[in-house]
Amino acid sequence: MKRYSTALLFLLLYVGISAQQDSIHITAKITENNNVISVQQEIIYYNKSTQPLEKIKLFNWVAAYKNRKTPLLVRSIQDRSNDMYFAKRKELGDTDELQIKINDSDWEYISGNVENIYFPLYETLAPGKQVKISLQYQLHLPDQKFTTYGMGKEQLSLKYFFIVPDGFEDENQTPKYYLNIEENQSPGNYWKVQFDLPPAYFAESNLEKTQYNTFEGTLNKDPDFFISKNKGTQMLTQIDGENIAINFAYPLSYAEKQSLEFYLPLQLHFIKNKIGKLPTKIFITEKFKNDENFTGIDDLKFWKFQYQLFEDHEQTDLHYFSILAKVIVQRAAIFEKSSDHWLMNGLKTYLEIEYINRYYNDRKLLGDLPDHLKLFGLKPLKLFQLSKLQLRERYGLAYQYIVTQNLDQKISEPFENLSNFNATAISHFETGSLFSFIADKMGQEKFDDFLIHYLAQYAEKPVDQKVFLEELSVASAYSSDFLEPFIQQKNRVNFKLKRYKKLGDDFQVKVVKNTAQTIPFKIETEEKSGKKQTFWFDTDDSQKVVPYTIPQAQADKIIINDGYIFPEKNFRDNYLYTKGFFANTKKIKFKVFKDIPNPEYNEIYVNPRLNFNAYDKVLFGINFKNASLFDRKFQYSFTPYFSSGTGQLAGSGGISYSFQPANSFYRSLDFGVSTSHFHYDFDLTYRKIGAYVGMNFAKNPRTDIGRSLAFSYNYLDKELAPLKAQSEYGKYNLWNLGHGFSDRTLIHEK
Repeated sequence: MKRYSTALLFLLLYVGISAQQDSIHITAKITENNNVISVQQEIIYYNKSTQPLEKIKLFNWVAAYKNRKTPLLVRSIQDRSNDMYFAKRKELGDTDELQIKINDSDWEYISGNVENIYFPLYETLAPGKQVKISLQYQLHLPDQKFTTYGMGKEQLSLKYFFIVPDGFEDENQTPKYYLNIEENQSPGNYWKVQFDLPPAYFAESNLEKTQYNTFEGTLNKDPDFFISKNKGTQMLTQIDGENIAINFAYPLSYAEKQSLEFYLPLQLHFIKNKIGKLPTKIFITEKFKNDENFTGIDDLKFWKFQYQLFEDHEQTDLHYFSILAKVIVQRAAIFEKSSDHWLMNGLKTYLEIEYINRYYNDRKLLGDLPDHLKLFGLKPLKLFQLSKLQLRERYGLAYQYIVTQNLDQKISEPFENLSNFNATAISHFETGSLFSFIADKMGQEKFDDFLIHYLAQYAEKPVDQKVFLEELSVASAYSSDFLEPFIQQKNRVNFKLKRYKKLGDDFQVKVVKNTAQTIPFKIETEEKSGKKQTFWFDTDDSQKVVPYTIPQAQADKIIINDGYIFPEKNFRDNYLYTKGFFANTKKIKFKVFKDIPNPEYNEIYVNPRLNFNAYDKVLFGINFKNASLFDRKFQYSFTPYFSSGTGQLAGSGGISYSFQPANSFYRSLDFGVSTSHFHYDFDLTYRKIGAYVGMNFAKNPRTDIGRSLAFSYNYLDKELAPLKAQSEYGKYNLWNLGHGFSDRTLIHEK
């Protein structure tokens, strides 16, 4: 009993200590046309650990801008930006004249040239106890062009720059805050910030404004301060009787404001019904707006031409729904960007997908462009599969594209290690698609009820991924059990429709999956009239062919996981026809122009070819290939020609296959064979048969360095003229071995 009492006491002590939050009080004086801010600051610092502290650690993010050697500069080069590398000294940032005192001790000067400031305490700080830290310093702001934070033209963006208390992580590890990934640096702290501004300047923040240019409060994300001569726009609305203020730190155009007066209540009501609660104040900066815009719907501009995909009011609706969804999800709980990115971004994308399903269900990926783009009175885009894709299919397509390159990363990869494309395709799109897939399986209302309940538990504390996955598993009747291992690895899951047979009024469909994970799937049947029926099935840990019975024998087509709803590696085996010549197989479709692949068909691209050489003269041919805009593992290309110079047939062809394991020391291993037959002299032909193997080695998606190894063999057999038969080889072999190294790093120092 005594042992349990001690454990309980320790637990209560730990909870009590953890609940204590630091407070930060700042007075900041800003002078017009000067990038220096004079700061006086007081921090009430609690020891939230269970061990006594002999020193404190403060975080000084502005030092990440001090020179070319910082992790921030290295990451900017990886992102192919050289602005900071070639910046002038006055454009960089640092902390100057930094003084510190602990409680009532004397002021001491310390270096402000380091990101991590360690300062010894005069007395050991016991767990749960507090200490008062006073600071004075000059903050030199960097130019906004590096990260969009800092000093701009008649404006300042001050997120992250003030010195804050920090934890004692591994000192050999690069702190994530230095990498410009919008990490949640100091959530839960109490802030009170007072600005002394030049005349005609206005201050805005996501903290509550209590007095003139004074902001205070507690947030579960970092405070954002924006100071400018141009006052932002505020819009007020009511959702279920609750007043909501949306503050934009930039002026809205008249058209944007008109559209948002209609759309904001609709958007906020939709989000509230999905996640349960809205913040009473929403603050949106121009940087946040640009980062979280709905990509792919803006007008296309080419030279002097401009083509509109979506109407202006549709663009405003989708852009601001994406922005609002992200800012509200961020405020719903405390997310650590590095590790919780997939949960935060996935929930934001889930909201997007559901909003599109509700209000843009019939809209195409290219919007109105296929109808507006005309050439000689024709609408060429109408010929492409791309013009037929639904807007909601964008999420699965982005994932499918990166998988065909074998450059995808696992969902749980720390955010700072994700490539820029994977930050969207994996963290947002793949995860959001998975949430939408599970919600579809368990029922939208049940998923939303789970989400509301979970976020209510973690409204003011860090999210727990394990609890999220466990509670979702229970709520979904264990249909989502596969998620926990799924997010920990690069996935190559594939469902395949093998065959069907009729059993009375039912279909018996054989399905095989290539994984032991218990992933559910959706089967749809479609009649010629377009009528569809949907059937969900759970699976076990078997990888054997399993028959499933569908009470629908009038369908013309059977589809599994249609519309890219689940992130599979291959959708080409997800379709079967039930009637006619192509029963139990797929139809063949001939196409002329390269396009997004249509997985419903076996597509063959047919193109005329015109060639010339001195002996065959003009060669008239037709090329047959299966290579679309997405890479395929198996590819072929055959081009028979008619030689006008000889009246005979000539041509070339080849096939190849690429092995792309999810995890290996190589990214792709390619094998191929080819052959060709042409004339090389008057009435003399040659035949060439070749084979090759190439290996592209594993590549970190955030680097620009690539390595490859290739080996090829060619056998040539040529007809010889009688006079040359004794002096030339008619048959011979060519061998080639090569190594490739490429380095596209933006800056190479010598």
